[in-house]
Amino acid sequence: MDIAEKSSNQWDEVEKLNGRWIQTGRWIQLDSHCKIASIDTFLHGKRHGISVGYMPDGREEYKYYCINGLAEGLAHFVDSDTLHMYGQFKNGKMDGEFLAYRPNGKLYMKFHRTAGVWDGEKVIYYDSGRVHIKKVYDNGELVLRLEFKDDSANTLLSERIGAENNHEVEGDPE
Repeated sequence: MDIAEKSSNQWDEVEKLNGRWIQTGRWIQLDSHCKIASIDTFLHGKRHGISVGYMPDGREEYKYYCINGLAEGLAHFVDSDTLHMYGQFKNGKMDGEFLAYRPNGKLYMKFHRTAGVWDGEKVIYYDSGRVHIKKVYDNGELVLRLEFKDDSANTLLSERIGAENNHEVEGDPE
């Protein structure tokens, strides 16, 4: 039996077993202009290895590692031309601290998730580095929201979830 015949028989067995063709190995997808849109590694039909996506201009849009179809470890995402976000995945879910940066390299946002659920602080910053919005989550439930009215003022609008009235507080929330 030659290699072509052996490969054909193996695909026939896989197709009969699963009812469809199974992706295995390195797969490269092209966009409508024949530019690389993504490069993925598959094992038995599931992403297994590095997965990289590209914007139409060729810049990287995302990069993460998968094990048995689930994102695992450090990931990098780009939100169009604005933000670069870095964070950890565990069992396919966001897990740990995530950081998002503006194109100028300044921190835009940081937040924490536990097994994909909002947990702890989510902070959004003005370009100056001052806090713009701070939210506090407890196991997915928003329990506190603090917002500065503008980048130069010390006036803070404080809203506790479930409280009847909003009130203003002077000073920095840190």
